[in-house]
Amino acid sequence: MIIWQGYGILVIVFTGVGLLVGQTIGGATGLPTGYWIALGFFIAGVMTWIVGKRLGRAAQASARKLVDPKTGEHVEVRTKHTLIFVPMAFWSYPLLLGALLSIYIEIWSGNTLKAPTSTPPASVKKLD
Repeated sequence: MIIWQGYGILVIVFTGVGLLVGQTIGGATGLPTGYWIALGFFIAGVMTWIVGKRLGRAAQASARKLVDPKTGEHVEVRTKHTLIFVPMAFWSYPLLLGALLSIYIEIWSGNTLKAPTSTPPASVKKLD
């Protein structure tokens, strides 16, 4: 069961979109799997951070301050944007950590990025 408030569900949407964009770019450029996953998590983390911070500022600006007539206590009511009780902007940290972990695993497994070579493959015949 997924629990969210406000636009907190966008964390999952941004993660899916980021991974889809990372896979598209990675497939077009021939990146190993770990690198395009890292790119997807990075994109999702940045999108989550930016939107989460903006929504947090907007919620703070539109907060209503109420006073309890019996006790005189001041209460501030505002919209929260959370996923599993964690504010949306804070989800960018695990996403960026996932990007770093994915790069680390890819490097540790021996799939380093290789520069393209200028020599043609052996199957290509040179025309004189």
